[in-house]
Amino acid sequence: MRYCSSAGGMASLGCSNNCTAVVLIVAVLLSGLRVASSAPTDHEWWINPCNKQPLLRHGRSAAENQLRMFLRKISVEFMHRIKDLYKPAEDIKFKVNCPRINNMLQPIRDARTFTTATQAFYETLLQFAVFIDRLKDIPVMTNGLFDTTKRKGIYEETKENLRLVICEFNDTLSKYDGKSVQPSKPKVPKINMGCLPRKMDLSEAHIMDTGFFKKLNKFLKQSRRILKTRKRERAARKKSANKVNRRTKKLRRSEFLSS
Repeated sequence: MRYCSSAGGMASLGCSNNCTAVVLIVAVLLSGLRVASSAPTDHEWWINPCNKQPLLRHGRSAAENQLRMFLRKISVEFMHRIKDLYKPAEDIKFKVNCPRINNMLQPIRDARTFTTATQAFYETLLQFAVFIDRLKDIPVMTNGLFDTTKRKGIYEETKENLRLVICEFNDTLSKYDGKSVQPSKPKVPKINMGCLPRKMDLSEAHIMDTGFFKKLNKFLKQSRRILKTRKRERAARKKSANKVNRRTKKLRRSEFLSS
């Protein structure tokens, strides 16, 4: 061991211990930095949605059940809280096309199998994850009273519920493939952020927030309908294939006995 320079042996030994302690502390800190740098940040929570488990989660729901619960929360809770947030403003009649839901639904509609439709739905959920993080942080400029903390809180809760849905569909797809859908950092499909303003006044925020939850609700309902259709089609194909196999086996057995 290398000692620090000192006039006496005892001083040298004491300095040696101090140097060793410093080296150990630095090593621990560097180790911690390596671990922290490899872990996904909260800003990129969609990268590993199953990594951060909620404190209370006794028995995880299937993907379909988690999606159903999320839809109920949107219509029963989140949309009403957004409406209350902007009271006593009048009901919004102006429609905002941000994001473009039909474009986001198209890959799911085009999918011919249940597995590919589920994969397309999962990838679009990642787009919504990125979109929510951008939308919730847009500043609302107003001279009147407006609870920006409450607004962010609604989006944070929406984000957490969306994370649970993404996690469940991640697990569902990993069962199909026999491997994790996103072992490292997934490639998140691009979503047009050009429709999002850098800042909003109160009326613009009202239109944007109300429109977003309506669009999210519409997207999830239509996606669920498509997934159910593809699932029924898969079951019908499987039933038909089993029927053909039984007939083939019966025919071969009959030919074997008659030979």
